[in-house]
Amino acid sequence: MKLFSERYGWKKGREVIQLYSMDEKLRIALFNFFYGQFRKSWGVYNFGQFKPGVGYETARSIWKDFWYKPLDSFPDMRFQFVDNLKQWMLEAPWYEVYDFLEFVINKTSLSSRINSKELNQILEREMAGYRFEAGKVIPVSDTTELKAIEESLSLPEKFSGARRHIEDALEKLSQRPTPDFRNAIKEAISAVESAARVVTGKEKATLSDALEVLEKRGKLHPALKRAWEKLYGYTSDEGGIRHAMIEEPDIDFATAKYMVVSCAAFVNFLSMFELSER
Repeated sequence: MKLFSERYGWKKGREVIQLYSMDEKLRIALFNFFYGQFRKSWGVYNFGQFKPGVGYETARSIWKDFWYKPLDSFPDMRFQFVDNLKQWMLEAPWYEVYDFLEFVINKTSLSSRINSKELNQILEREMAGYRFEAGKVIPVSDTTELKAIEESLSLPEKFSGARRHIEDALEKLSQRPTPDFRNAIKEAISAVESAARVVTGKEKATLSDALEVLEKRGKLHPALKRAWEKLYGYTSDEGGIRHAMIEEPDIDFATAKYMVVSCAAFVNFLSMFELSER
């Protein structure tokens, strides 16, 4: 929500998504978030004896395994560690700050206390082009897109192959500092093909086969079928992603993200169809 000064033009807010950068406001907001986590969980003193908490243990892990600093220089006092963290978060390359988020949430004991919804609210508010989902910082900035991806990562075991392809697509799309757009699209299309094999029961089924099944059973409007066939053709014909375009540097972030999100949404659609036919 815009504040008074931004709504009435007295102060200009950010208008561009932060995709390959991180401004000071976003860095400070993320620092404040983690400052609160360490403050609440550093540890307690009982009769002069310090009992380390998950914040203290996490700080040691960051010091030793993320920053690769010697443990004999680790500052036992919270304020000393926080000073180091603040300086680093304000100066580090933007992609290393996102590495830090993934490290803390995937590799430390502080992860169970971190509210990913609160973290995503910060990223959204500061117009970061990323959200946190399934242990990864992924380049998705819209709640509808995020929901499609969340659902595809929670598919039943029958669609485990499609789920793994979506995970691989996200891995390549969020690769930092240089995303692998082309292979992200390949994995996304492979997810659709994997789901198509489940729906059709055919070992070598493609998206077109799944579309035929859906149309015959009255589950798909012809116009939507044609749209998906054209989109699939873009990645499969002789000039597509899988063939001659391999050498062409013309795939950008917007195209890759659109394909990954669209394929995730269609995999969800296929899984819903398969479940409804039981």
